Amino acid sequence: MGAWHLATLPRGERAAAADEYAKLLGKGAKKSEGFPTPAQIGETIVKNLSEPFYDRGPNDKGVGIQLAHSLARVGLGYLLAMLLAVRSASSIGMSP
Repeated sequence: MGAWHLATLPRGERAAAADEYAKLLGKGAKKSEGFPTPAQIGETIVKNLSEPFYDRGPNDKGVGIQLAHSLARVGLGYLLAMLLAVRSASSIGMSP
């Protein structure tokens, strides 16, 4: 953790033409310099887990909703496989 923290320390702020260009496009001027710091990872984890069931449109769902959809798909696949397997095993078992 210490090496990660030291490797991701900021190397000094510098304004660049790219920052002004980003502002003109309506994007934030703050640009990532590569690997996130441990504090940034912690903030993101807390933010994602503090409201797990939010729904802000078709492409912005909370981690709880995504987990529920994933588990439902796995359960449906298992149920269909089980129904097919039991049916085919019964047919195979009944044949001489």
